[in-house]
Amino acid sequence: MSVVGKLWRGEYPLHITFWGFAFLPLLLGGSATIFMLSSSYLSEEDFMLIYPFYITLFGFYNFVSLVGLWKSAGKYNGREVWKALSWIFVVIGMYFAVTRLGLEMLIFMGQMAT
Repeated sequence: MSVVGKLWRGEYPLHITFWGFAFLPLLLGGSATIFMLSSSYLSEEDFMLIYPFYITLFGFYNFVSLVGLWKSAGKYNGREVWKALSWIFVVIGMYFAVTRLGLEMLIFMGQMAT
């Protein structure tokens, strides 16, 4: 059984899904995005090649991890507050993912225009 499949079905315990697949990876991915956008290490040509691939891969991972977190929270039998907070995290995470995708598309289109 694949890790992605187990994650998608919410088969990992809530604490592993939240910390190991959602919060920390999304924090690191967001940091990498900020670094790429503000970095002088990448030439404009390199940025134009890497960034669309990165955003597609990160967006896919973000979606899968948040869906997995939602499903894992639904299966959680512990304190209700952790289930509720996880669902709130997913809703906020999806909102920011869609908003961020739109902003990054505008940034990328602006980079292409210059």
